[in-house]
Amino acid sequence: MNRYFGLALLLCYGWSQFQAVNSETYTVDGQLCVFPFLYKSTWYMDCTGDGTSDGRIWCSITADYHKDKKWGYCQLKTIYTIGGNANGQPCVSQFNYKSKWYWGCTTDGSSEGHRWCSTTWNYDMDKKWGYCLQKLTYAVGGNANGQPCVFPFEYKSKRYWGCTGDGSSGGRLWCATTADYDKDKKWGYCTPNLIYTVGGNANGQVCVFPFMYKSKWYSSCTGDGTDDGRLWCATTGDYHKDKSWGYCP
Repeated sequence: MNRYFGLALLLCYGWSQFQAVNSETYTVDGQLCVFPFLYKSTWYMDCTGDGTSDGRIWCSITADYHKDKKWGYCQLKTIYTIGGNANGQPCVSQFNYKSKWYWGCTTDGSSEGHRWCSTTWNYDMDKKWGYCLQKLTYAVGGNANGQPCVFPFEYKSKRYWGCTGDGSSGGRLWCATTADYDKDKKWGYCTPNLIYTVGGNANGQVCVFPFMYKSKWYSSCTGDGTDDGRLWCATTGDYHKDKSWGYCP
């Protein structure tokens, strides 16, 4: 996968549909979630229930959970349903399904792997449900012709709930556009948020993610290497080669 080719396509597409509807997400104690973040070698573009015993959704508040161990439970947003039998009613913040509590949409019990929720707190009693309307991440490059990413998807017999750098020679985030990459081989690069720099020497150019700095890949703005911790990014994939950078607003 050629990250420079993918970057050119990304800049041509401009703002992605995903970011057009995406807004900042905060934890219940007011910390800002960082997306994408790395957890158990998988990049997450949204809050997740992975790794929790009760399925309650959480996020990292730094780009690398394994390094920093900074996290919090996500503030729950109103998610409206489509299909099912709930007539477009919103999901409830938590519900009971087969004697298990869920804190958000789930694929459990769905033969097609679609995310759904209950619109009453007790699904087992009321049987009111619908599919969750999702923020869409669109793929560029690859062979998916701009189709939206499908989460979760299977890659090398492993399930991914967000974009991943696994299998990408440049570490650039990608996704499958069907539920089974191993079968269908449909994929594209994930469209990240476009961040325009201020200051530095990049003359307002767009941040490039991921970028290499001191032999480490960064998938978000960083304070590493600055005296005051102010966030910055590179505007090419290799800072050491090009030395092009700016502060993140």
